[in-house]
Amino acid sequence: MFLCFLELDSSHKCDVCPLAKQTRQPFPCSSISTSKCFSLIHCDIWGRYKTPSISGAFYFLTIVDDFSRFTWVFLMRNKSETQTLLRQFFHYVHTQFNTKVQKLHSDNGAEFLSLNFFFLEEGVLFQHSCVYKPQQNGVVERKHRHILELLALYVFNLIYPLLSGENVFLLPSILLIAFLLCCFTKKTPFEILYNKLPDYSRMRVFGCVAFATIVNPSSKFSPRATKCIFLGYPIGQKAYKLYDIATQKIFTNRDVVFLEDTFYNPPQVNPPTHNPPALSIPLPIVSDSYSHLPPSSVIIDPFDPPISSSPAPTDSIPSLPEPPSSTPLTPPAAQQTPVQPDDPVFPEPTLVIPDQPLRRSQRPREANVRLKDYVCSQVILPPHQLFSASSAPIPGTKYPLCHFISYNRYSPSHLCYIANVSRDEEPPSYELAMTDPKWQEAMNSELQALIDNQTWSLVPLPPGKRPISCKWVYRIKRKADGSVERYKARLVARGFTQTAGIDYHDTFSPTAKMVTVRCLLAIAASLNWPLH
Repeated sequence: MFLCFLELDSSHKCDVCPLAKQTRQPFPCSSISTSKCFSLIHCDIWGRYKTPSISGAFYFLTIVDDFSRFTWVFLMRNKSETQTLLRQFFHYVHTQFNTKVQKLHSDNGAEFLSLNFFFLEEGVLFQHSCVYKPQQNGVVERKHRHILELLALYVFNLIYPLLSGENVFLLPSILLIAFLLCCFTKKTPFEILYNKLPDYSRMRVFGCVAFATIVNPSSKFSPRATKCIFLGYPIGQKAYKLYDIATQKIFTNRDVVFLEDTFYNPPQVNPPTHNPPALSIPLPIVSDSYSHLPPSSVIIDPFDPPISSSPAPTDSIPSLPEPPSSTPLTPPAAQQTPVQPDDPVFPEPTLVIPDQPLRRSQRPREANVRLKDYVCSQVILPPHQLFSASSAPIPGTKYPLCHFISYNRYSPSHLCYIANVSRDEEPPSYELAMTDPKWQEAMNSELQALIDNQTWSLVPLPPGKRPISCKWVYRIKRKADGSVERYKARLVARGFTQTAGIDYHDTFSPTAKMVTVRCLLAIAASLNWPLH
């Protein structure tokens, strides 16, 4: 094959090459573009994580100062907490460092974009990366990676599982602030921000065993300290955060002795194995190839025949019949075949019954005081008589109410009320109501009342419009003894078929309370105002 080298015009632009070969443009290397702290801060949110922290947090907000690379980490339960945390952070910067944040850079998260009005009020220039371009927010993205890598190192090396919570999570940010040297300034972020070296005298090995002093011992011979696990440093206190192994509580203490080369190893407690009462199935004889295993881990293949000197016929192995619930489990006489010497020996199946019955609480039970105004506990039959031969259930009903509920405890007036309520029914539709003269009279009185009150005006329907339909609602008004007071019918419009802005504009009607009217009349009477 021969390649022909042709002179191509560099000004020629091909329309097909970008469609087939175009790739993303390279990103420039990251560098510090500011000259003082808080000129630019980088923000981002990590999460949601599947397991919450001890305080219930699923996310964390990371804020990185561009000049010092000082990092702040805030745990959050929801992303909506971002706005509150950023507002508090801006006030914190202004109060503690007598300066203001000038620029804020983040991704396109809605929790940051919704703060545009706040940034305009504070005079902060808001910058955000392009869509699907996390590289433009690389400072805080790289910080996330660094924090998570340190977090994974601590979690994988911890022995006690409690330490893998938010306490071990906040520690990497402290280490990055105090120990990590900035590659541009050769100083730690703490030194750049506070213009002084950090105090390393309080640094301890995370997760080590510590003994916290008990200030008020109960007696002269009680312990003077309690064994704990070091969890970190509390905010706003010159102390240590500890986990009490005995009480399983987190607290702070200043008087602590650390064993930095010792870590707490919880005792391995094997959970007790409870064998439920069940049929003990006989096992065939197993060869010596499994003799090295413990008895509880012997492997038996149900598809392999038992090992014997001669092949055993399939008729010689008795099958276990399905046992009834109230009879002892013994094989039927028809299946008890004589056992040959070469056949495997099967012991007789037995039913394992627990020796002691289950313990039940003997504490007297009292009815809830909140239910004193209600009729409760209508069960009158004991459990062993619910399904006796005398009380046959209704066909098709598994738990009929007649076996559980009784009206014998109700007063005569209440029984009369129940009978009256159960006798009459409210019609669910207009067709059924038209078959009853009582409801016809109620509907006629309702229509006459609407006409007398001039509720509507008959006008021609505009072209292209559909009238709003209506429906009848029927209610039976009763007296205290349950007797019928009157039959009430109401004609209501189906307002849910209307469209806002076309059929209506306001969703309320002006009303006045009687207290307001009385106050107005009292003021008018005292001041001799005329009333119209």
